[in-house]
Formats: sequence, C-alpha cells, structure tokens
Amino acid sequence: MAGPLIESGKFRALAKLDGRKDPYPNVPTLAAAASLQNFDDISTWLSLVAPKATPRPIIEKLNREMVHILGLPDVREKFNRTGNFAVTGTPEELAAFVCNEAGRWRKVKKKAWIRYD
Repeated sequence: MAGPLIESGKFRALAKLDGRKDPYPNVPTLAAAASLQNFDDISTWLSLVAPKATPRPIIEKLNREMVHILGLPDVREKFNRTGNFAVTGTPEELAAFVCNEAGRWRKVKKKAWIRYD
C-alpha cells in the first residue's frame, strides 16, 4: 500500500480519503482539498457478508471471530502500517453503513449524470 512509499519519501501525499489524524496529521482530506461537501470520509471499505438466509447464530459467530482477529495486536499493526484501518461493529451497524453509502453515492451518480451500461 501507499504508507511505506509515503514514509520513504518516494510518494508525496496530496490528500487522504478520511479524517483520521494518524498516520499523516498534516495531509488534508480529499473533501477539504477539493472543496467537496458531505464527503469527509470517502474511504474504501471491505466487509464480510453471508447469504441472506444464514442463521443468526452463525452470523453472530462469524462477527465475533472477525472482531477478535482484527483486534489482535499483530493483525492491527499490519493493517495500520499499510494505511488500512480495521473497523469492526455489529451486523446491524454494517447494514446501516451500507444503506447510507448507497444513498450518498446514488445522489452523486444522479448529479454527475453517471450511468451504468
């Protein structure tokens, strides 16, 4: 990822996608650098999902295990070192986040006349 390249001086960070201060406190967000409103956090995200009919106990077990793994100091350190920051939560929080993201980008798509073929 870009973290080691920035730290070595091979890359210069012009903007970052979210407002986290670490590890680059003096780099503005893309929203601030480009005067974008309502886009303070436009980071890339990944999530673990399961089929809709997956029983709730299995969902809960998967979530517990992922929270545990992503909380391990060596795993967290590897993520952070590359500029990836693991965030964990509940399945309900993920569902709310995904709905919010879909709505936010739907507005952008419409305003920018972007269409999918």
